[in-house]
Amino acid sequence: MSKPKWSVNAFARRMQMGEHDFWVIVEGRDHDRPHYDKLLKKLPSTRDLKAQLRLAEEINVGGTSAGGKKHVLAIHDHLESKNKLVQSNSKRTVRAVFMLDRDRDDFEGILSTSPHVMYTIGTDVEADILLNSEIWSAVRSAYGIDSRLTKRLRRKAANPAIALRTLWDDWLRLGLVGLACGSPGCAPWSQHSRVNVGEFGTLNSQKVHDVEAALLAAAPSDYASMNRRALRHVSTREELLLKGRWIAKFINYLVRIHLAGEVVRSVQAHAVIDTALAQLKYRGDWVTEYDRRFAQLLV
Repeated sequence: MSKPKWSVNAFARRMQMGEHDFWVIVEGRDHDRPHYDKLLKKLPSTRDLKAQLRLAEEINVGGTSAGGKKHVLAIHDHLESKNKLVQSNSKRTVRAVFMLDRDRDDFEGILSTSPHVMYTIGTDVEADILLNSEIWSAVRSAYGIDSRLTKRLRRKAANPAIALRTLWDDWLRLGLVGLACGSPGCAPWSQHSRVNVGEFGTLNSQKVHDVEAALLAAAPSDYASMNRRALRHVSTREELLLKGRWIAKFINYLVRIHLAGEVVRSVQAHAVIDTALAQLKYRGDWVTEYDRRFAQLLV
């Protein structure tokens, strides 16, 4: 973790004295800053404005500085309590914006309603990058393979995100039921599937039954309604429920299994996220939605 640059009050003063139209606070180190930097330069509502991006961990609130959503929201809440989310100087109006991963917050009903807080379209930044990229071009670049080998992979999973969501349909449902009934440990959302053979293989019906039995024991009277609610959410969100790193790990699995014996670049699974980010064009409905949010904030 980096050393905090400012207390939250000093940050508010720096905002007011600065020459930027937006100060954008992000929660993660790896891909958040380059992703949102590129996004803001593409949006019609923001591309002619000046934005300064900062990690949440650079700002101290009540003696605490950290990355992550909880700390980002603490910064937001402090600035809001001091009426400092929007400030003015002699040259411009300055706004603070907080970019967060959606995670399961919509399912849990805990999304912030502040217009200054903006959530990813998918589950997280990495998911937004992969779901909106030319994924097979990114795979070729990351693993150093040609179109012949890429076609072999595409025959196994034409769209990796859709293929993974289909494989993990039960695991995603069980994870949401676990959240709803207060027993997330039965199907930990942050972990890879425990009900598929080797994480990405066929479904193990017995393991599904065992997890369902544990959840039923945790919430015997509410399990049916919670299960229906989880099913609706999975069917509505589909691959948008997937973490980007899950998709990247699944692609890595496809490469290892189906290109075994071929000469392939040895890289970490997240390398495909890096190449997808470098190639991302920033166009389509998801970009339009971000533009709508920023335009609304500027009114």
